[in-house]
Amino acid sequence: MAYDGRLSPPAWPPCSPATVQAIATRRDPIRRNFEITQSYHRITRAVARRLGGLDAPWTGFAVWASRTAGEFIRGEWLPAEARAMSARHEPLRQAIAAIEARVRDHVAEGNRLVYAEIAPRFVELIDILAAPAGRRRELAAETIMTYRAGPVDQGGQDMLAQALLAYVDAAACDDDERRAELVLLANLLVGYHEQRRLQVEIQGALDAAWTPIPELRAGWGRALQRRLAARVRQALTRLLMRTRLPGVVLKVGEDVPPLADGRMFPPALERAALPELRALLAEIDRTPDTTRGSRARDWADFGDRMNYVADMFRSRQRDPGLLRPPFTAPQIAGLRRGVLPTTPA
Repeated sequence: MAYDGRLSPPAWPPCSPATVQAIATRRDPIRRNFEITQSYHRITRAVARRLGGLDAPWTGFAVWASRTAGEFIRGEWLPAEARAMSARHEPLRQAIAAIEARVRDHVAEGNRLVYAEIAPRFVELIDILAAPAGRRRELAAETIMTYRAGPVDQGGQDMLAQALLAYVDAAACDDDERRAELVLLANLLVGYHEQRRLQVEIQGALDAAWTPIPELRAGWGRALQRRLAARVRQALTRLLMRTRLPGVVLKVGEDVPPLADGRMFPPALERAALPELRALLAEIDRTPDTTRGSRARDWADFGDRMNYVADMFRSRQRDPGLLRPPFTAPQIAGLRRGVLPTTPA
């Protein structure tokens, strides 16, 4: 099913550096999250059309990750039973409120941080893909000159530069399987960069529920606390961590589920022939060419996350649901007036 570009209400500010800057600097984290989510969708709509309409770019996943992050930013993640219990016990209520505040701050900052850095690069990609095909590589090379050179662990954007070129090549590709693989390569490169950037905030959010014991600060006590904190993170990963995609809730503590037709991956991505893609998958995917074993035990562990992300991206890249708008037309009209949705669609 090709994306026809008519799924998103048009009345929203265009994708531009000024719009991204305005959203990224908004102080209200709840409104900022709603606007980030909608902005990602607008970017996805523009890029997907240039990629042939079948493959969602990284921003297609970012839409729904940001929408899920909004549940944590708004404090909607705590099970109703725990909230009801805390209402009857003031010390417990105060402890939970403190945890929720720490989780909100980490998730909101991660949401803002990634959007502020990566969304402008996709806006640049939109302009490049709008140019004549013969000019795109030249424009991409000029754009890459503005990127920070170096690996992501040193603050560089080399992976984003590689992703930009892969998207440009995908837009020019007539072979369906090769185009799908180029988009997956680009998506995983951006995802790798994103997850490295988010490490501090993800670890902080998952550790927010763990309170260190002052008496165990040295020697064996420190090692014991690290193990206890890891057990708490593993429990939270299993019980709470999930991404809500259209029509399915992906629980990261479980393997990526099969597609509606029972396949693990869409036909165009069942095998990875592109050498660059094969090399990247060999680095990040612990169970090649299968979603079995994709579950994460500790979402704060970078290797665990990327093992899951690799299969999620590969499995769902051609899900047309990723290209649907995250909010209804009335909700978007309200956002334009500064009215936040009371219940996301």
